[in-house]
Amino acid sequence: MDETTNTLLEPFDHVEVQVPEEYVGAVVDALAKRRGEMINLMHNHENEQFSVVEYAVPTRGLFGLNNALMTLTRVYENQIIGENKYPDDLRVNVCRVKQLTNHRSATKEVAKTLQGIRTLTLDDALEYIRGENEFVEATPQSVRMFKIPSKRKQTVAGKS
Repeated sequence: MDETTNTLLEPFDHVEVQVPEEYVGAVVDALAKRRGEMINLMHNHENEQFSVVEYAVPTRGLFGLNNALMTLTRVYENQIIGENKYPDDLRVNVCRVKQLTNHRSATKEVAKTLQGIRTLTLDDALEYIRGENEFVEATPQSVRMFKIPSKRKQTVAGKS
């Protein structure tokens, strides 16, 4: 509340997005449509293929922003997409299966035993996450699980 004019003020939040160079335009456009004001746009000093976009965005403009940015950039890094029988995480590239026509496969019987996609509810996802580095994102259209990799594992993986 502005006490001098006795009017309500809208709350703003500081948003910082690190994004690959080819998606900067899409991210800037999405934040501008949500009535955000650009504070800064610069290259990432650690990785020159990325840019850092800083905006002041009204709090109401942040609802659904993560889902919109994921759709625009198609970056699914660190998203939990399946289960693994081993204790360590398995990094994979997500892609859709190409539909084969008029093709015979020696593994046709194996494909029948694979389980289909399991759609998680919000309750299922909250029960599934185990560590402090895992979190659930819920939007009206979907429920997603993400994992924030620990810095220790990143440095060890980078040295090998």
